[in-house]
Amino acid sequence: MSTPFDGSWNGARSTITSQASVLNITMAEGRPSATGVSVSVGSPVIYADFTDDAPFTGVLSVDGQKILWSNNTVWSRDPS
Repeated sequence: MSTPFDGSWNGARSTITSQASVLNITMAEGRPSATGVSVSVGSPVIYADFTDDAPFTGVLSVDGQKILWSNNTVWSRDPS
């Protein structure tokens, strides 16, 4: 079962895969992978622990094309 977050983001610099609600975020540019969970509270929400930074929360945009992170960054979904 996949989550609405699964896919390639930011020009293939980040990839999110899931197994049930548990997520793995593969980062490019030498950054370590992150793990997280996906929940739905109105909008799909991701809680991710970036081991080289901090835990952040991201909300999926209504159109499913952006993740709006709690550190004010935005990830854009790559075209399929």
